[in-house]
Amino acid sequence: MIVACAAAGLVLGAWVLAPLVPVDPLVAFVVGFGAVTGTTLAAAGVAPVLTRTGLAVVVLTAVAMLVTLYVVQAPEPLGAILVTAVLLMAGGSVGGAVGGRIEHPGHLLAVVVVSLLVDTFSVYHPAGPTAAVVSQPRALAVLALSWPMLGTTETAPVLGVGDVIFASLYVAVSRRHGLGVRRTIVALAAGLAATMLAVVLSGLPIPALVGMGLAVLVAHPEARRLPAKDRRRGRVILAILVALWLASWVRTLITSS
Repeated sequence: MIVACAAAGLVLGAWVLAPLVPVDPLVAFVVGFGAVTGTTLAAAGVAPVLTRTGLAVVVLTAVAMLVTLYVVQAPEPLGAILVTAVLLMAGGSVGGAVGGRIEHPGHLLAVVVVSLLVDTFSVYHPAGPTAAVVSQPRALAVLALSWPMLGTTETAPVLGVGDVIFASLYVAVSRRHGLGVRRTIVALAAGLAATMLAVVLSGLPIPALVGMGLAVLVAHPEARRLPAKDRRRGRVILAILVALWLASWVRTLITSS
């Protein structure tokens, strides 16, 4: 809650100062991405492992607030301030609750693979949730962390609520299994920095969960080893997911040709 409120205050301060600091749009993007990354990792670092009841209360409250903001369309910077606070609080709570209950660090390998498949589908496939949200500015405004762009009076979406959830999940697993929270946060920062660089160089939307997940696997050898009892089942599930992922793309190619 404290981090969410502090981040909301930073958004307000940045919104006031942004028009007074004219810079190149690329610099504005880098600053905005860095600021949102910092608030996301700060929220992940303090995300609690709530009980099921506590988590349900947080999620239901967040959904009610986001639906209200979607309908009302609060003016800037109020909209960005409220959305920032809600997404950091709810996303951190969900990620912390899930990560705090993962039984073995090796299960992170499955988490990374699944998140990679889901996020690439979500961003690039025409039927993907992220692709759909991006095409709807009102929905994007309540499902993404935005930041005031220097030199303008505009706020731009930077990271989605899913990125907050997974950052908090990885930190919670690290805390539970003694992997080193600091190392995890540094890895996540590196993964997000790589994502930002890829966006700048390619000009394309890049799924942030890919860089985050791969960075965690590089940082923690324990996360790359599934428990022996789960390996056979894990391979089967992975094969099914990959097959479904490929089938969705093949179907799209056939129907579009």
